[in-house]
Amino acid sequence: MGIIETVKDVATLVQKADNIELYHKILDLQVQIMDLVEQNHSLRSELIELRDRSRFEQGLEFRENMYWHKVGPDTYEGPFCSKCWDDEQKAVRFHKQKDGGMWCPKCMKYATGTRPPILVA
Repeated sequence: MGIIETVKDVATLVQKADNIELYHKILDLQVQIMDLVEQNHSLRSELIELRDRSRFEQGLEFRENMYWHKVGPDTYEGPFCSKCWDDEQKAVRFHKQKDGGMWCPKCMKYATGTRPPILVA
């Protein structure tokens, strides 16, 4: 049984005992517990997001004016726009152009080179 269910059971028992003052205190306690549970959930979500972001940042490598994210020994994701990452910490993928270059759909930055870091001498 969780803490919220326990408080609800106590509130029901207090209500049956006909102690209005104690019943109101239990209801106030229930509201505070629900706020804490919500805050706990929010903090857990934020922690997961920060861990994921940290892992992503640790795997970033800068080559040929763009970022690559290392996901395995010889495997990379990307490329990502260096301007968007450096300015706003947003991982925006470059889009390939017919001329072989790359452009960022967010900031319109243009870059050349499309090889992952493992292939760069």
